[in-house]
Amino acid sequence: MLTRLNRDLQDLKDGKPLAYILGSWEFYGFSLHVSPAVLIPRPETELLVQSALDVLSQRKSPAIIADVGTGSACISIAIAKNQSQASIIATDISYAALEVAQKNLTRYALKSRVHLLQSDLLSSVQGRFDVICANLPYIPTAALQDLPDLRHEPNLALDGGEDGLAHIKRLLKQSTHRLAPRGHLFFEMQFDQAEALQQLAQLHFPDAEVIIKHDLSVHDRLLVVHT
Repeated sequence: MLTRLNRDLQDLKDGKPLAYILGSWEFYGFSLHVSPAVLIPRPETELLVQSALDVLSQRKSPAIIADVGTGSACISIAIAKNQSQASIIATDISYAALEVAQKNLTRYALKSRVHLLQSDLLSSVQGRFDVICANLPYIPTAALQDLPDLRHEPNLALDGGEDGLAHIKRLLKQSTHRLAPRGHLFFEMQFDQAEALQQLAQLHFPDAEVIIKHDLSVHDRLLVVHT
């Protein structure tokens, strides 16, 4: 016990996030298993969950939802536990991340309602969704070098390519064929990407309502598209 405590203290001194040392983290009122295979859930992503729940609460029929890049399944779990009729497909390209997600779904008895699928975004998914949610990698590759606090988290979940938008651009394009009529998109983004993403969203969904929502720090944080 003492040996493990000393090791944990040394890891903490070396900058390893407390969440990975504890093996769990809180998100939207739920305790989730986390490991270095997944991004640590952050309060900013709760804006995405709440925005999706606000839309889902107005529906009269059960929704079919895609959670793209699910990681720990934090978004799927928060939505599913608050929308008992929702059915969710949660995808991730990382098998190790899906193993973490599976543990969390088992813990909250959601395996029958949240279905995990290894996929590059929605490339392996058929059908249409009423809601598509995504917290994809959105940090520009070069900027990661200046963010040493993130060095313990998976690069696969952080690196958004040269402009930080590589994955979001691809998912927006895929969504034109995967979003049901009168559907909704919720994409988390970096604070300085709003203008570029608004233009991209309007290009792919010219008749849609496109909204940028701010987080608690009044930073642009969420792209919302209502078709």
